[in-house]
Amino acid sequence: PVPSSPITLSDGMPLSFTILAPKGIAALTVDIASDNGDFNNDVLSMGISPIDLVNPNEAQISICHLFGLTYGEDLVGMTETTFDLSGAVGPLMGFPGNHAFTLNITDSEGNTTSSTIRMKVNA
Repeated sequence: PVPSSPITLSDGMPLSFTILAPKGIAALTVDIASDNGDFNNDVLSMGISPIDLVNPNEAQISICHLFGLTYGEDLVGMTETTFDLSGAVGPLMGFPGNHAFTLNITDSEGNTTSSTIRMKVNA
């Protein structure tokens, strides 16, 4: 389960979660939010959020490659997969503040659930 309190990040730490979708993943998006103005201006202003991990655009594919995220057909129909944010920890360390990654998962029967991963980077 995702902790309810923010996870304090440190450089190089592993950060991954298991996504379970017993009826198979049909859609998976990630909404990214931050209270760091530089992060919002430098990253979110590129229009990458929400990231559609099943049908990503070119900018989102670049983010997936940068962070090592699974995307596209590799996710469709999966009943279990790892959402590994370890590759995002290093870049996030440059943006002190609070960050939230909200996963929105829809299964093959149209059932949707959301879970938010909250992270904190100390100044």
